[in-house]
Amino acid sequence: MSVQTSPSHVVGNGRAGLTPPPGQPLPTRARRRGLIAVGVLLVAASALAAAVLYSSAGGKVTVIVTARPVAVGHVITRGDLSTAQLSANSVPAFAATHMNRVVGKVAAVGLVAGQVLNPDMITDQAPLPMDSAVVGVALKPGQLPADGLRTGDHVMVVILAPASGTSASVTAPTVLAASAPVVGSVALPAASGYVVSVAVPRSSAAQLASASTSGLVALVKVGG
Repeated sequence: MSVQTSPSHVVGNGRAGLTPPPGQPLPTRARRRGLIAVGVLLVAASALAAAVLYSSAGGKVTVIVTARPVAVGHVITRGDLSTAQLSANSVPAFAATHMNRVVGKVAAVGLVAGQVLNPDMITDQAPLPMDSAVVGVALKPGQLPADGLRTGDHVMVVILAPASGTSASVTAPTVLAASAPVVGSVALPAASGYVVSVAVPRSSAAQLASASTSGLVALVKVGG
């Protein structure tokens, strides 16, 4: 049985060294560096392609915008709203899936068509009219509608005449405000009554507060 050996040659120190087979040169250090550089370039190119794909496809979100101009104090409806695509890191905005958080709110500022909505632009309360004051009115059942009053309702503020002890002379009630906005309403515990905050002209605020203390106020819901 014969043993095959690789050809050898004498290296500089007098020792024999292996000779590579023909056609299969051993990789040099420069060649290895070149292969590493090509690998790095391929990885960088892949990362760049992924970034471009994200920017063009996944880097946008659908947000809520106004479909038409909206005046300050307007109660926002679904017809006032639309959607648009926006860069994910552009500005604070409501996602399109949060329509229920916007519909029914009040515009805190005037809005133009196509404006991107953010939380600072809407509020739960209507803005106060100029030269007005908010008065908390204490009411008993029968002095307001049976289904209560809610923020945004408009009411006629009626000052009732005090009971006179005789039925011979009856003083007519006084209409203090024909249409005043309700800016808040709270039901008191144990069904003892309600407190409704109403915005009235400043000149009428003191009279309304005094009548409320005496239990002589009724609120009638009217169209606003």
